[in-house]
Amino acid sequence: MPRILRNTLFVVGSVAALWLLAGAALALAPAPRFSRPPVDLAVSASSPSLGVPRRDDAGLRTFQARDGVRLAARQRTGTGELTVLLLHGVLGSSSELEETARLLHESTGASVIRLYLRGHGLSAGRPGDVDHIGQYEDDVADVVGTLRREHGARRLPGSHRASPERQDGPHRGRVARWRDQKPRSRRRC
Repeated sequence: MPRILRNTLFVVGSVAALWLLAGAALALAPAPRFSRPPVDLAVSASSPSLGVPRRDDAGLRTFQARDGVRLAARQRTGTGELTVLLLHGVLGSSSELEETARLLHESTGASVIRLYLRGHGLSAGRPGDVDHIGQYEDDVADVVGTLRREHGARRLPGSHRASPERQDGPHRGRVARWRDQKPRSRRRC
């Protein structure tokens, strides 16, 4: 038998033997013991152990997009005229923004709305899919239009979160503003 074939058989046999020994050790080992019970993410997605408040006390409301799809949102109704629309990233959820919404509401008295994008969270639509490029933008424009009709708002500041692919974009960390007229000052947010 040639030497190379003998060495190959030895290596393959050794790997197979180690694989069988590891499998036997895992099968015969006792079950692991945990100091705390594991968190069931399906049942308790907003558990305090995950760093998110347990109860989301913002009210639920819906908006209708131009194609008839219902978009869900969580709203904290404020005492002032200011309305803030928070948007999550493409791979995120508006639940991630609950603490931000609470702090904005408490510090400014603004009405804070966290929109679930189409196909995310409680909104209708196919998860991870849109019918055309720009559909998220159309949905946000529909929501902003509804808010303007309801509140007669001249401006609706909102949070912009880039998708993971666009973290270095020009709007990173800034507040996007929708206005009917130009701002009075050129101050950056």
